[in-house]
Amino acid sequence: LGSGAGTTIRVVDMPAGSVREMHRTRTVDYVLLISGELVLILERGETVLKAGDVVVQRGTLHAWHNRSQNTARIAFINMTGQSAEMADMP
Repeated sequence: LGSGAGTTIRVVDMPAGSVREMHRTRTVDYVLLISGELVLILERGETVLKAGDVVVQRGTLHAWHNRSQNTARIAFINMTGQSAEMADMP
């Protein structure tokens, strides 16, 4: 997203074995796993996601890892907004 407010929707295919490094976005992100399986890596643990699972990211540090043998398809809906401050984290 550029300098203005808005929403971006992307559908991404993540091949088997691929990893997206730890990162933090400046958006509120709705993530829908359409097919396959992914591991969401957070600072305090991991969660295995399966097709149909939804995650809401509010500026948290995170990574994605496809540890399966199949491609995972993910829909990202990124909306401009305030990210969570570290002091707000449990």
